[in-house]
Amino acid sequence: MLTNQQPLRPHGRTLALERRADGFRLTIDRRVPVGPVTVLGFARDGGGGPKLLLAEGWALPSDPVRPDPTRTWLRFAAAPELLYEQWAAEGPTYEVVVGAGHVAGDVAATARRLRMPCRWLR
Repeated sequence: MLTNQQPLRPHGRTLALERRADGFRLTIDRRVPVGPVTVLGFARDGGGGPKLLLAEGWALPSDPVRPDPTRTWLRFAAAPELLYEQWAAEGPTYEVVVGAGHVAGDVAATARRLRMPCRWLR
């Protein structure tokens, strides 16, 4: 529960793949708490119906050399290039949500109950 805090707001920038000294990282322009995160994307299946895309990862502390209050670093078990290619192969994504905690299993179970296609990218 948030009390006496300003809500976090997106800043309208895009997903970026950045090369760093320690490898590649995907970045988003919205701050999320450091720790486990689930990324949920809304796409269309082959028949034009809704399809969910899921990935679990970790939100990392911001770069102390170049702090940016609007950017959150994400790290996934898979290499970012592989995850990016898998995600793109699923077709256009219309909306993306990043939430705190590893809850992809719960989201996938709910999608099954709703008979909605769901792809968990790992």
